[in-house]
Amino acid sequence: KETDKRDWASLCIANADGKPVRVLSPGNKYDLDSKLFDTYWDTYVNEVWNRYTAQDLTINTQTSAGRVKCRVSGDQLLCEGSDRGFAKPTGKDIWGCNSGPFSISEGDTPVHAAVVPRICAAFVRSTLLLDGGNDQPSLGQSSYYTVSPTNHYSRIVHSYEVDGRGYAFPYDDVNPDGNENASGV
Repeated sequence: KETDKRDWASLCIANADGKPVRVLSPGNKYDLDSKLFDTYWDTYVNEVWNRYTAQDLTINTQTSAGRVKCRVSGDQLLCEGSDRGFAKPTGKDIWGCNSGPFSISEGDTPVHAAVVPRICAAFVRSTLLLDGGNDQPSLGQSSYYTVSPTNHYSRIVHSYEVDGRGYAFPYDDVNPDGNENASGV
C-alpha cells in the first residue's frame, strides 16, 4: 500500500478464526471489487501509448514470424503481420491477459496470437518503459516488477516460490530467448 496507495492486503482471505486461507489474484479481486484497481494501470498505459507513437516496439514472437515491429497509430497499437490492432488495455485486460486487446480469436493470424502473450506479459511485469523495454521480451527477471504500477501479487508470489519460479499470471512463461523461464516450465 505504501508504494501505490492500493489495498493489496485485501487480496488476502481469512477464515472465521482470522487465519489466512488464500490470496486472490488481482484479476479475481477485480471481479469482486473493480474499484480497487479500476484506474490502476491508466497512467502507465497512456505513457506506453505515448512512447510507442514515436518509437517502434519490437516483439520477438519466438516463432517463425520472427521479430515484429509495432507502433501506435491513433488509438491502436498496430503490429506488422497482425490481422487487427490492439486498443489500449484496461486494468481488467491486463490482470487477466484474455480480454479486450488480449483476446485471441479463431482466425487471428499466427503473428497476432504470438504478440498477445508478449505484450500482456510486458504490461504485467511493467517492462515496456524500462531501458530496453522497446524490445519484448528482452529483459530478464531482475527487471520484472521494478517500477510502479506493477503486479505486486506476481512479484510477491515469485519471491516465495522455490527458486522464484512458477505461474503467477497467465503468460508467466514468456521470457527472453536463452533466459531462465520465470514459470519454471
